[in-house]
Amino acid sequence: MSQSLAEPRDAAPIEDFAHAEFSPQPGLTYYVEQTATGVVHHEKCVDAAGEAIYDQGIPIALSVGSGERGRSYLIERGGRLYVSPISWYTKAGRWDFSPGYAVDHNLRFDRKVSEGCMACHAGRVALSEEDHDRFASPPVHEGSIGCERCHGPGREHIAFRNASATGRQEDPIVNPARLTDGRRDAICNQCHLQGRRRVVRSGRSEFTFRPGMFLGDNWVVFLKTAGVSSGTAAAVSQVEQMHASRCYLESRGILGCITCHRGHEVPRGDEADRVYREACVACHSAGKTECSEDRARRVAVTAADSCVVCHMPKFPASDVHAAQTDHRVLRKPRHEPQESGSEQRRRDDEIVLFSEPGAQVDAREWERARGIFLAERAASGGTADQAKRAVDLLAPIVKKLPADVEGRYLLGRAHEKLQQNRRSVQVWKEALEIDPRHEDTLDALAVHYHDLHDLAEARRYYERLIEINPEKSQYYGRLAHVLGQLGDFQRAIISAERCLEINPSLSQSHSWLAEVYRGMGDAERAAIHESKLKQFQSLQKELPRKSPGP
Repeated sequence: MSQSLAEPRDAAPIEDFAHAEFSPQPGLTYYVEQTATGVVHHEKCVDAAGEAIYDQGIPIALSVGSGERGRSYLIERGGRLYVSPISWYTKAGRWDFSPGYAVDHNLRFDRKVSEGCMACHAGRVALSEEDHDRFASPPVHEGSIGCERCHGPGREHIAFRNASATGRQEDPIVNPARLTDGRRDAICNQCHLQGRRRVVRSGRSEFTFRPGMFLGDNWVVFLKTAGVSSGTAAAVSQVEQMHASRCYLESRGILGCITCHRGHEVPRGDEADRVYREACVACHSAGKTECSEDRARRVAVTAADSCVVCHMPKFPASDVHAAQTDHRVLRKPRHEPQESGSEQRRRDDEIVLFSEPGAQVDAREWERARGIFLAERAASGGTADQAKRAVDLLAPIVKKLPADVEGRYLLGRAHEKLQQNRRSVQVWKEALEIDPRHEDTLDALAVHYHDLHDLAEARRYYERLIEINPEKSQYYGRLAHVLGQLGDFQRAIISAERCLEINPSLSQSHSWLAEVYRGMGDAERAAIHESKLKQFQSLQKELPRKSPGP
């Protein structure tokens, strides 16, 4: 954790910069360049003849990760942070797409880093006073995860140790080992339990959790599955696996993260075998439930008689936030068959609340979080039934929460799914009265008016979006389309050219500009964009075709 985030020049050198490139498909190459001023990540596209269409280089602001499994990189533009599509994978010893990226899901340099990401990957950040998910300059005050993340604010602790505190009998610093309920594991779970979705409670933020609180005091967390069953173990976090283990269930709250993991060091080699075995033997000792396997057979497998080699085997994780060591602590390791389609659909329909020993669930926050979760599901390709349930949950709650922007934004999304456009616009405008710079709500209204061909309103909202976030190519492209329909071709051209400056991979922008320039009689500029378009088209012919669907 002390190496969780740093500027590239300060990060421990683990990468191979001598062979710093990869090509995920014909014509597309990513490479890393070290310059006198820092590290630059490039996306280069060439046509079928090998001629460059574009070569976009983006300076890297921050390196993320200790390098144990790998390292990813962040870009800073206008106070917002974005993930680079290029990551280093230590064990494989190679560069490749960042987690979550693929040829058919390539967010390039536009994948936003949220406040939630930074809350776990940085010690302390400098937040913008104007916008959500935006940071001041410089964005990070403390790169590594420090003492206060697990022990709480240190001011009163220092005063107590300096004997300047009056009337206090105990050191106010939080010692996780002295906590006996869900607040102990909440210290680890604040970052290590991703779940299926974490919803920040109303009136709180990603940064308001303090050691000594329950996780549910700050977030409502939905698990990926009610219990880790066949085919799901590699897809969920260590916390979900541990909570499904017989060891955890039968310990009645005694077993937790720090039962096995030391907070201030990571044991290696023979030391790791000894430490983890001692943690197991503390419960599974003579007279209790000792290992039934003959010791001679055990040491034939591992000379250190390691428990975890047999009972917590490693497997490939499905994403960067999933476990690599099986924390179900199975008596006998078993093969994980693939889930059937019906099992996956059934699991997708589950809404499972994470529960903590000793914690009280706030019913209103639980209902609000369910509504937000269902609205997001409905808006991203879900069902009308999910949207209706979201409306039923959120509509009465936001009336009682006058500052709940997120609740109103997603309530509007649910109304939109149900084609209740008048209601969606009403709640979105209520959200903007609370926060006039709420980017998601402005985007929703811009698209809404664009789709209705209310071009004057669409233009107004796109211009507001660009004022708030001038680094998003999508807003310029849409505004160019609106301005063109309004007949304001000069401004439309400026917007479309800016769109291509930010994202030169958009062949459709070249097509549109070629047509507009040709219509305006500017043959020279039209020819430039027609040439680029032909290059993209030649490359497209070289790409392998997807097999037709059934």
